[in-house]
Amino acid sequence: IKAVHANFYSNLEVKLIFKYFSIFILGFIAIAIIGLGFLGWPVADDFCNAIDVLNMGIFGFIESVFYKNSGRIFTTAILATSFAWVSFQYIHIVMACMGALLVCISMISISYIFPGASKAIRIASGAIFSCVFWVLLGAATGEVVYWPTGGYVYLVPLFLLVMSKKMMTISINASQSRAIASYALAFAWYFFLGNSIELLIVPSVTLLTYFYLIYWSSSKRARLILAISSFGFLFGFLLLVTSPGNFVRAGASAGHVLTPSILDLTKNYYKVISWLSSIVPGVRPYSILLFLLFATRIIHECFNRHLIGIGTFKDFLGNPLYLSFLCLCVGYLSYLPFSFVPDFFATRAKIYFVFFYAVSLFYFLKYLLGLINNLNLRIAVILSFGLTAFSIFAYQISNDYRIAYGIRKNYLARVEFIRLHRGEEIFISPLTMAGQLPKHLHFNDASVDPQHWINQCMARYYYVDRISLLSAYDFGSN
Repeated sequence: IKAVHANFYSNLEVKLIFKYFSIFILGFIAIAIIGLGFLGWPVADDFCNAIDVLNMGIFGFIESVFYKNSGRIFTTAILATSFAWVSFQYIHIVMACMGALLVCISMISISYIFPGASKAIRIASGAIFSCVFWVLLGAATGEVVYWPTGGYVYLVPLFLLVMSKKMMTISINASQSRAIASYALAFAWYFFLGNSIELLIVPSVTLLTYFYLIYWSSSKRARLILAISSFGFLFGFLLLVTSPGNFVRAGASAGHVLTPSILDLTKNYYKVISWLSSIVPGVRPYSILLFLLFATRIIHECFNRHLIGIGTFKDFLGNPLYLSFLCLCVGYLSYLPFSFVPDFFATRAKIYFVFFYAVSLFYFLKYLLGLINNLNLRIAVILSFGLTAFSIFAYQISNDYRIAYGIRKNYLARVEFIRLHRGEEIFISPLTMAGQLPKHLHFNDASVDPQHWINQCMARYYYVDRISLLSAYDFGSN
């Protein structure tokens, strides 16, 4: 921009330079994120699910999960199909696809945050959002859900959520000749969303409420689409929470998703905030700052307009500060229904909080830039935020590449060793000897106890009698 004012370049030339630079940065970040998946390896549930799919078939596996584990029909069907068609020899390709899905989620999210921006700005912003989302996931969860089972269960539902607005728009704006297809699309998409995972119930209901407020008065067709979508979502969600597997699964009866009362949930709100503040960098001060700004703005608007509230709903949706606060609240509230579920503190619901936290940060950045009139200061804020995110991302992913490369070599050597000793009782060395673990790849290993569930799943998959992990003492002495 400064170059244009100084007559060094034409406006078109600067736009082209920025566009190609943005594409280069996004390409670099996307390749780095996707490439890390290629260094992955199967873990934990992957072995169990793979052998069950091979033994039961796709439909048998879906039925078994529905009656013994969970009502997540949609993600279970994708998982079963994947394990039926892709052997572990190529499982790293699936993991790379999970990395690509994360980048897609980031780009779609940016299209909502900056709807009127040029393509170059959306590309550059999407690249930065991918860095922020990736780094925060590692900080909060110790992984970015590359492993296939986790990716299908947690990332695919998030993709369904962020694509919901586009699907709603397509269904409402479809031509009359495609009316039946648009109704089917609306029902199917929101059925899959409602049936995807319990952890997205609060964000999904918030999104549907938003659609009702935006589209209800637009046309009769829109109202019909909204009704069909709501029915699909409700039907999918009821299948999800009432499946027999929810009660068979260990501990489900002691803390079912629908059990807590509103009073109990309110009491747990502070526990949730304290826990999230301890695992995600900057949550507590950011939340306090955002709340104070939001409250100040509300009081200011009420005082100026002499009314209770914040004006029209469109005023609310047009203000990035309000949207930033709303996204952070949705992230917090998504925890409340699950604060009584056993092993709550280990749940991966924080994946969704991290996503809404990142979206809230970008809306807040948009609000902040709108307050800055000085061009140099605005550029400085953008560069500072972008370079900080990119620097942290580059440092962490380069370190993960170094560690993951060594672990993958050990994994391939282990697979070759196991294949040479099928039907026997075998002892395997740990995948990592130095104790270094990749920060953004899910990692667990077999146990020294051959009766451990991971050992048993590995033994079943590789057709060996028993598998035990050598302890550090045994490995050193041998």
